[in-house]
Amino acid sequence: DDGGRATARVADVEILRRTYSADRSRGLGVDASPVAGVYSPSRRGAKKFQARYRDASGHRITIGSFATEEEAARAYNTRLKNEGLESRRKVNKVDEAGRLVEKPKKSAPRPELPESERKSKYLGVNYRKLTRNFMARYTNASGKQKTIGCYVTQEEAGFAYNNAITSNGLESLRKLNKVDSAGRLIPKP
Repeated sequence: DDGGRATARVADVEILRRTYSADRSRGLGVDASPVAGVYSPSRRGAKKFQARYRDASGHRITIGSFATEEEAARAYNTRLKNEGLESRRKVNKVDEAGRLVEKPKKSAPRPELPESERKSKYLGVNYRKLTRNFMARYTNASGKQKTIGCYVTQEEAGFAYNNAITSNGLESLRKLNKVDSAGRLIPKP
């Protein structure tokens, strides 16, 4: 019976997957290109650009390695057109002269909040350090945690929590955040 070793392998794969996902969210690992579908390997000395896309069923397909970023981007566009995925995937834009237009740069991340502002003031609200926002969650009638969404401010998350509790008819089972006469949330004691 290989049950013990198989379980250990599954656990190792899960740890690697979580580590890889965390590294990607911090910008580590594969370098993103300024055009869609093109990646440059993070290995030192690697000079080739890879073109990849997801097919209609969501599987990642590598088209190939190319000497330049532009060649990889054009191969990506051609493959999407041939597969009929232009309306379902991001396609690299081309200007009047036939040159590729870079995708817009991501905005700078929100600044880190001081420790005193991270502590939740409202029921159903937690601060997420990795994404630097507030997550609203509630427990449904059967005891399962349900995530409502992520919000920039605690107040937005607190109102979302109240709306979820009332819309699911859980007022008799769960506490609501108190609201003053002006419609503002009152912080929990």
